[in-house]
Amino acid sequence: MSWRIPRVVVLALYIAGFAAGCASYPERIGALKDRLQKAPDDASIEYDIYPSDNGGNRLLALQERGRMRQLQGKVRESADAYAEAIKFSDALEDKALVSIGDTLDSTLAVAYGNDLALDYPVVGFERMMLHVLDGLNRLAIGDMDGFGVDMRNLERCRGMIRTRLRRDMEVLEKKYAQSTEDLPTESKSYASFMREVASLAPGLKHSTDNVYALFLMGLYREMRGDMREAIAHYSEAEKIWPGNLAVARSIERCKNGHADEECGDVIVIFEEGFVPAKRVKHTVFGSGNLFATLYMTLPNYATADCLPYEDGGELVLFEGGKYVSHTKILCDIAPLAVKAHEERLKGIIMRKALMSSMTSGMIHINTLFNGAIHSNWIVEAVVLCGGFFTAVGADLMFAASEQPDLRSWCTLPRQIQASRFSVKAGRHDFLLRSSNKSENVSFDVSAGGRTVIYCTSSSGKMRCFTASLDGIMHQ
Repeated sequence: MSWRIPRVVVLALYIAGFAAGCASYPERIGALKDRLQKAPDDASIEYDIYPSDNGGNRLLALQERGRMRQLQGKVRESADAYAEAIKFSDALEDKALVSIGDTLDSTLAVAYGNDLALDYPVVGFERMMLHVLDGLNRLAIGDMDGFGVDMRNLERCRGMIRTRLRRDMEVLEKKYAQSTEDLPTESKSYASFMREVASLAPGLKHSTDNVYALFLMGLYREMRGDMREAIAHYSEAEKIWPGNLAVARSIERCKNGHADEECGDVIVIFEEGFVPAKRVKHTVFGSGNLFATLYMTLPNYATADCLPYEDGGELVLFEGGKYVSHTKILCDIAPLAVKAHEERLKGIIMRKALMSSMTSGMIHINTLFNGAIHSNWIVEAVVLCGGFFTAVGADLMFAASEQPDLRSWCTLPRQIQASRFSVKAGRHDFLLRSSNKSENVSFDVSAGGRTVIYCTSSSGKMRCFTASLDGIMHQ
């Protein structure tokens, strides 16, 4: 490049970014989740990490507030927050603020600043979960029209997410082709890093492979009488996560109907835990230039946080002291979060490389030393010794130590379980029990009808509601 940002500007931006990253987002919201566990009925719990204004974190604030109100059982407040989040997401997408290309064309203060300076984007995986959770709220308050709107938006979202990702990568690669630097994503170190990330989401081809969403979309189409579309959704869910009895029974119902005309179905949905938060990952990439190595601090998920979730246990249902049914895993959310992150990582790395090249941030070292750096402690030492590099060029320290963006929707459930079974039409009183939590629910089931029991156990108290899906047939 023939021009450089003044060193004093680079240093000022670095210091501002470092200060913003000292208390990471997962650390801040972790304290709030702890309060939710210890005092789930405390009405004073507020989302106070970021203000709910027109700032760059408004979308994230609305998503977190909606979920925490949902876990507190304040369904209408949760529905209001989700509705505002959906409206704000639509506005962001209309302005194309989620485009990587637009990000690169932002002002110099943003382009050369920390990732934390950028507006929180519409993450496709989170947008799908927003419609899932809002749809369940709509069922709870009897808003069948609202539930239908969310399910139809879910169906549209899946195709839009993939199209947008392809478009953004095309724009970014075009931008990179205009630079004079070698592509870091063509290096062996990049390929090794991405294989490590992909190993945390085995079997998933895309972040839209959301079995939870597919199950609810199938249920909606089933109740509308669109059996062909319902079977398509259920079958895709079964292919992604085989062996779930609730999905298999749903396919059977769509094909054969009820064997007993005096019975109706109960569909149980059970949410447990919290999705893992992102952590800092120090890594080194070759650039194709034998004398250049790019040091990066990236957001990533830790292997230990993404192991199969076993904390919650099954939800067991009893009636009159007798066992009725129990839930089995339907969907693990952690791999979906990892996959969504993996889909954006190439763009993040390429953008960081571009920013680094613009600030002369490629650190040139001896070829022998280049091949010897593999350990995180060496990268951390480079970050800590930024003052040394400042003596040569202040922008080198900036490139090596930019704080990664660890923001994500941290109060999403970790695991979804489900069950589906038939009972005689009429009034039923169930006891629901999981680990050391239990709840009583009473509901009616109509002959040939479907009733949903939705339970959350991520907070310190189990929350349950029931809803009949019979009214959807009349939409």
